Amino acid sequence: MNLGTRAALRAVPACAALGTLLSGCGLFYPAPQPPGPPRTLPTEELIGTWRDEAHGRLVLSADGSFTATDICGDYTKSGDDIVSAEQPLTMTGTGAWDPSTWDPARAHGRLVTIVRIEFAEWFAVYDVGGAVESPKLWADKSLDNLEFCILSKQP
Repeated sequence: MNLGTRAALRAVPACAALGTLLSGCGLFYPAPQPPGPPRTLPTEELIGTWRDEAHGRLVLSADGSFTATDICGDYTKSGDDIVSAEQPLTMTGTGAWDPSTWDPARAHGRLVTIVRIEFAEWFAVYDVGGAVESPKLWADKSLDNLEFCILSKQP
């Protein structure tokens, strides 16, 4: 057996051990998941007050307008195709909101309602999910860290 073959044979167990160690991390630290299955929600049930985990507030009105106070979201500058480096974590202001229904790949054949809120220069899109009795609006807050912005409907 030559020296190169011996080195390769020694590397196999080390690589296997490293692979096992890395793959096991997900067992102890599972990736966060969105709040419940994707779902549809009629516009009438979207109207009202929603709050995020940091007490930000989003009020969706029947006339298509909204008021937001420190609301989290995955904000994109209107007209930009890429995420801006100056992307805000929360927004306060007013604007228009628009619900729509579609069939994304991650919904596994189910229709999903999404809500787009548009400020003067920024917009965010939220998916509807959660249980029937406690719907949620959510957006990816950070794809790098798998963090979600989750808004809960207030009574």
